[in-house]
Amino acid sequence: MIAALLRDTRWLPFFPKASDLVMKVGGLVLGLGMLTGVGAYVYFSYPTVIDTGYQPMQPVPYSHKLHVGQLGLDCFYCHSTVYKAAYAAIPATETCMNWPHAGEGQESAPELVRQSYATGKPVPW
Repeated sequence: MIAALLRDTRWLPFFPKASDLVMKVGGLVLGLGMLTGVGAYVYFSYPTVIDTGYQPMQPVPYSHKLHVGQLGLDCFYCHSTVYKAAYAAIPATETCMNWPHAGEGQESAPELVRQSYATGKPVPW
């Protein structure tokens, strides 16, 4: 009876025995690839990698909390490229000095900004 079943081709495996090894290796490669992808996503989206909260040293002390939050200055007034470029450009000295609510005149501007305005040379960033 068993001999008859073994001769019957319907009972032969659908895949050859070598496919077991191929499936195991393929599963391992796929699993490691997925693990690497998840690890890369976690690493590159980590705040210290993408510079979230990055604040470079500025030659002129400036507070967005004061100018935007308390004084109500619109971001677009200083950063005119914000809707056109991938970065918000540093405003020209004239932009700082021409803002009508800059305090009690040009005396309230920091010394470096006043020097830049007087000489026509940009503030060194």
